[in-house]
Amino acid sequence: MTRNSLPTSNRSSSPNSFNNLGINENEVKFKIASCHCSLNENRAALVEMEGIPNKARNLQMNLMMGKLYQNSRHTRSSIACYKECLRHCPYVIEAIVALAEPGVASKDIISIFPQASQEEKPPLLLESHGGPTDEAHGILNLNIQYWMSRGWSFVDVNYGGSTGYGREYRERLLGSWGIVNVNDCCSCAKYLVDDGKVDGERICITGCSAGGYTTLASLAFRETFKAGASLFGIADLNSLRAEMHKFESHYISNLVGSEEALFERSPINFVDKFSCPIILFQGLEDKVVQPEQARKIYMALKKKGLPVALVEYEGEPHGFRKADNMKFTLEQQMVFFALIVAADQLIECFVYSEEPTEPFYYLQLDPPTREVKLE
Repeated sequence: MTRNSLPTSNRSSSPNSFNNLGINENEVKFKIASCHCSLNENRAALVEMEGIPNKARNLQMNLMMGKLYQNSRHTRSSIACYKECLRHCPYVIEAIVALAEPGVASKDIISIFPQASQEEKPPLLLESHGGPTDEAHGILNLNIQYWMSRGWSFVDVNYGGSTGYGREYRERLLGSWGIVNVNDCCSCAKYLVDDGKVDGERICITGCSAGGYTTLASLAFRETFKAGASLFGIADLNSLRAEMHKFESHYISNLVGSEEALFERSPINFVDKFSCPIILFQGLEDKVVQPEQARKIYMALKKKGLPVALVEYEGEPHGFRKADNMKFTLEQQMVFFALIVAADQLIECFVYSEEPTEPFYYLQLDPPTREVKLE
C-alpha cells in the first residue's frame, strides 16, 4: 500500500495526532537527540532537544541539554539546565561538578537543593560492622561524613558480640549470631524512631561482609528497614563454614551452632522473605562469599518485582581494594537509597538503556571492568 492510498480515516489530522497511539512526542525527540549524540552530531541533537518544552523535560533530558550547551560553549544555558537537574534530584554528582567547573559558588549550588522544613525528620542509615566480633570506633570517618553532609542521620551499631566492651558482652554472640546482632540493630533503629530522632518511613541498613550478613538477615527476617545495601555480604552460613580457612575453622560453629541453625539463619535459604529494595555489591574474585549468593538474591527480588540492583566488580576479592570501586559503591548506595526513600521526583535518578539486562547509572562511572545490573 502506497502512502497516498491510505484511507482518509487513518491519516493524521494534525502533527501531534500520533499521541493518540500512546506515543510521547517529547520522548521521541529525546531518543532522536540521543542518536545524534552517539554520532557526535551535537548541533542536530540540540535542535531536537530545544523542541521539547521546558516544563516537559525530565532529569535525563536536562542532563543531556546541559552537556550539549556545555559542548557548544553556551555556558549560561548549560548552567540553567544543570540547576534544573538539581531541582529534580540533589544527588546528581555530574550536575554539581558541571556547575563547579565554570565557577558557580558552592553556596549557590546548595541553595538549589530542596530545603527540609523544621518539622521534617531525617532519613536514617544504620551500619552494622563486620567481623562479626569487631567494633565500630568513635573516630572521624569520612564515609560517615559523606552521609551526614547530605542530610542523613547515621548510626554505627556495636551490637552484642562486638569487642571493646568486655568478654561478657562479646560472648553474647556465641551461638546467637543472626539473632543478637539482628535484634540489636532493629532495636536501635526502633528506638531512634520512637524517640522522634528520625523518620520511621525512611530507614535503611548497610554493611560489609559479616555486616552484610546482618543487613541481609534483618531484611529477610524482620520488617524494620525500608531498604538495604549489602557489600559482599554473607548469605549462606553453611558455605561460609565450609570455605573458612584453617585459623578460623571452628569460628562459625561457635557463633551459630547446629546444622539446623546454620540453615535457619541463612538468608540465602529464605529469599522469598525479602520484601524491600536491596542493592548488592560483589567482587567476582571473592573466595569467602561466592558471587552466586548475590545473584540468587538479585534474581529472587527481580522475580518478585521489587527494586533491586547488583554491581559486580571484576578482579575484586572479599573486600574492595580499588579506589574507584570504593567511591562508586558509596555513591551508588546514596543514589539507590535516595530513589527509594526520598520524594517522588527522585524516581528519575536512574537512566535505563534499551536492553533491560544492561542498564547503567546516570553518574556514568561504569568502566568496562565493572558489570552493573539494575531492575
